[in-house]
Amino acid sequence: MEKILQNFTKLTVRENRIIELLAHGYTTSEICKKLYIADCTVRTHCTNIYDKLNISNSKKDVCYLKTKLILLYLKYKKILPDDYYIDI
Repeated sequence: MEKILQNFTKLTVRENRIIELLAHGYTTSEICKKLYIADCTVRTHCTNIYDKLNISNSKKDVCYLKTKLILLYLKYKKILPDDYYIDI
């Protein structure tokens, strides 16, 4: 868990912005409009985020991955308490 949280420092400014928008409930299409980028670009950023954070996306649906990513982001930003358990 700690290693994943440390890996947040490897994310680009754009990747952090996408996570922030996901955490605020934006859909992929809303993110596209807000950031003036294509849908495939958002999906590529999400794939890069999962890779950098070593989050496996095999056999898991997108909603589950987004939820896990948001929880990790909130923990990284110290919004969730350190003892909040997230199953990785």
